Amino acid sequence: MRVESQVFLVVNDDTAPDFGDFAYDGNMANGLHQPKTLPQGTGEPVVFMGSTTGPSYTEEICSPMQVTWSVRPSCMKVSYSSVQHWGAKKNVFEEDHSHGVRQLVTAPELLAPIN
Repeated sequence: MRVESQVFLVVNDDTAPDFGDFAYDGNMANGLHQPKTLPQGTGEPVVFMGSTTGPSYTEEICSPMQVTWSVRPSCMKVSYSSVQHWGAKKNVFEEDHSHGVRQLVTAPELLAPIN
């Protein structure tokens, strides 16, 4: 699995970019699930191998999914009202609230260098 990642800062500014411009809406390209577009101007993605995230995985309990992550180094501001609009409509992931994240992995033997 490959994940394209962008950190967003939600701001109370309707002139900020619209989250819906980036959200996955069931879009397909060449038979693959794709977002509508990827953010521009937030840096060249840092690519590393890892696994899926979530609060049910820890240093003791590993995720079975191997993932290639592409994470952009700078965050992007998006409009609060656009995130509210996306969450209120029936989005494909049925997302309407925030979720927990995995604990930070700190054991050196479990960490790989980032190239």
